[in-house]
Amino acid sequence: MPKNAKRIYLLRSVIRCGTCGLTYSGANKAWYRCNGQLVERGPIEGKCTSKSIKGDFLEPLIWNDIEVWLRKPGELLEELQAEIGGIATEAVAEAEAVTLGSAIAELDAQRDRALDAYIRGRLPKENLD
Repeated sequence: MPKNAKRIYLLRSVIRCGTCGLTYSGANKAWYRCNGQLVERGPIEGKCTSKSIKGDFLEPLIWNDIEVWLRKPGELLEELQAEIGGIATEAVAEAEAVTLGSAIAELDAQRDRALDAYIRGRLPKENLD
C-alpha cells in the first residue's frame, strides 16, 4: 500500500479504462478513476473523459468473477480458447486476404502486359480471350 493511501485499493492498476486503455487507480472516498483523467497521456488526445467507478460497486463484481473462476475454471478457459480461436481465425483470414490481393495484383499485371502487347501488335486478338 502506498505511504499516503488511506485505503487499500485491491484493483489498483488491475482494471483498464475502456476509453483510453490506461489503468485505474484508487481515488478519494473509495472510488477508482482512470489515470488518464489526471494528465494528458495515453492514446487519446487530451484528458480521458471516462467516469470514475465506486469501489463498493466494482470490487464485489470482480471478486464474484474471481470466485466463479476458482470454482469452475473450465468455463473461463473455454471462453479464452474461443476468443483465441477467433483471433487465430481472423489472422488466417487476413493472411488469405493478403495472398488473394497479391494474386489479383499479379493477374492485373498480366492483363496489362497482354493489352500492351496487343496494342503494340505483338499479340493477336484471339490470344486475349
